[in-house]
Amino acid sequence: MMPIVDMLVQHAKKEKISMHMPGHKAGMLFSCSHSFLTEEYASFFSKLAEVARHDLTETIGVDSLHDPKGAILKAMELTASVYGAASSFLLVNGSTCGVHAMIYSSFSKGDTVFVSSDCHMSVFNALMVIGCNVVVLPVKVDEETLIPLAITPQDVRKAYEMFPDSKGIVMTRPNYYGVCADLLSISEIVHENKGVVLVDEAHGGHFGFSSKVPESALSLGCDMCVQSAHKTLQSLNQGAFLHIADSKYKDKVFKALKVIETTSPSFLILATLDFTREYMKNTGREKLDKLSDILKDFAYRLGKYEAYRIFDGCGFEKDITRLVLCVKGKGVHLAKTLADRGIYCEMYNENCVVFIVTCADDKAVLDHLFDNLVSVYGDLAEVEAEEKGIKVYKDDIRKINLPDFDTYTNYEFETVDVGKAVGRTSSQFVIPYPPGIPVIYPGDSITHIHADICRRYCIERINVIKYS
Repeated sequence: MMPIVDMLVQHAKKEKISMHMPGHKAGMLFSCSHSFLTEEYASFFSKLAEVARHDLTETIGVDSLHDPKGAILKAMELTASVYGAASSFLLVNGSTCGVHAMIYSSFSKGDTVFVSSDCHMSVFNALMVIGCNVVVLPVKVDEETLIPLAITPQDVRKAYEMFPDSKGIVMTRPNYYGVCADLLSISEIVHENKGVVLVDEAHGGHFGFSSKVPESALSLGCDMCVQSAHKTLQSLNQGAFLHIADSKYKDKVFKALKVIETTSPSFLILATLDFTREYMKNTGREKLDKLSDILKDFAYRLGKYEAYRIFDGCGFEKDITRLVLCVKGKGVHLAKTLADRGIYCEMYNENCVVFIVTCADDKAVLDHLFDNLVSVYGDLAEVEAEEKGIKVYKDDIRKINLPDFDTYTNYEFETVDVGKAVGRTSSQFVIPYPPGIPVIYPGDSITHIHADICRRYCIERINVIKYS
């Protein structure tokens, strides 16, 4: 059952004149010939025209995302049932708006909040808007590859000893490399201290659909989580889910979403969220089980090539569908070589290349990747390895002095070369993307290590607070 898809299909069947937004009027303009379009462009827009027939706005017979009473409400209820949530929300502004909604509905100005240091920029932005006191918890790091691992229950307990008034935690699980923290233990600790557990599960929308992948955040005790359905599931870009474990949060989350989410939602994104839920409900287990077997075989075969090492999580639980290939200083070369062969990874750095594998992939795709890795293996041996890189995560539990939002937006700043920024105070977040995790915060005193990190990510200039 896909109520949103059904609503759009039935509306498209009607004989009608669309005297409403969007201005392309059900794709009419895209399907017309225009003298300024080349043949290739005209072909592109003629294909887009069919999709655009379903690009609607809230009109008679079409439900509203911000006041759902029909198809969207039914889709939300079906999603909650599949994911085991008290309520689920369909998001068209990505996980970012879900992160903001979780935080706005959970914390107040002046609250102390624990944050894992690998959290996305949206977490820090939301906490800064509210005016919370942020305590950053360190993630463990694999010293060989410098891959960030996860926070630990031990550090969460230690953080409560240092900051017993904390109102809860915002954490990432899994991280960009598929590594998963011990959420069950962390949830127990936070709840013992009357706190709330919010999880950025952007890369784990497929969790819980098979025993071959980690369990979902909801099943491990979190109070709310957000998932990017476009990352590891089947939605168009910007499609996401927000799940809550207790209905007591529902009204606050609804209010927050009305403030931050667009009032012109894409019904095409909503339709793919509708599809995603049904796809995973009906075929998720079968597809993930089969994918697990394919990936295990892939790892076994690649094990014969000692310069390649598939990252295993270093003792932390790891999502098998996040394929992380470690290559000791040759990651940049390998990623660019594969791109020349038409294989595009998710991200790369000096030491590894990251591939996202989903239910849309099959044995043929993994075999093609394997054959190309074998094909370039000999050339890889001739490439001079780059330096290992720089550890970007600090090892200590620390309170960071984020400015309030008004101060942040009114900073007087100047832009200087990274080298000249050492000793100055940053007026901005420095956030390499991907994965969108801050390495410098506003108010940080910039060090030589910061400068080296910036250079590693090709950031040559930085904004610092202007001398008065």
